[in-house]
Amino acid sequence: MQTKQKRSIHRRAAGEARRAGGRGGDGVEARVAQAVLCERHRISRELHDSVAQELSGAALLVRMLERRFRHRGLKDVSDVARIESCLSGALGHLRAMLQRTACLNVTQDELPGALRQLCTDTAWRYAVVCRCRSRVHRIPWRDEVASHLHGIARESVCNAVRHGRASRIEVNLSAGRTRGRLSIRDDGSGMPASGGGGAGMGLTIMRYRADAIAGRLCISPHDGGGTMVVCEFPVP
Repeated sequence: MQTKQKRSIHRRAAGEARRAGGRGGDGVEARVAQAVLCERHRISRELHDSVAQELSGAALLVRMLERRFRHRGLKDVSDVARIESCLSGALGHLRAMLQRTACLNVTQDELPGALRQLCTDTAWRYAVVCRCRSRVHRIPWRDEVASHLHGIARESVCNAVRHGRASRIEVNLSAGRTRGRLSIRDDGSGMPASGGGGAGMGLTIMRYRADAIAGRLCISPHDGGGTMVVCEFPVP
């Protein structure tokens, strides 16, 4: 990765951490979250620029080889097709991982669509029911708030399918005159409630994101089973 890109990533994460600390968040936790986000983004960029490109190139070469074999009259090219399928599958998994780990910038107008796309991608990739409901007709908050809300939703959905083994996930976004609310509910095996130990770095980053927008994050078991993640935040 180029030096200018690295500096840009660290400046952006550092700025977010300062804003979080200035709103009353724990300073040490904010610095830890900043470092993790920076490292996540650095690794995702390097994987995209190296491994993803190499996998894409290898899949293309195998596809061309398969066509060449067919052109020469070779009928049994199933092994070549399987290799191409494996490479394409690995590339798809890598791209999904990069989407989860990269620091995405989502504007206020893009947030409802980005949440719907998150649910669509999750449903397709993990074969689960993942639905989004947005009751926000006018986005009254800044782009920074939208990016953090999307990050919280992405982390929650990822935890639900990968750790909670959920089969159904619901993402809801709503806003009143003074407060907004993002909730993610799943039917998985559950996760520790807010304040519990061993919650993991993902939950630390979610709390950091909530602090950055002067919000309140609550993670609790749901009455019907699974987990409910709620982030309430002020609307300017």
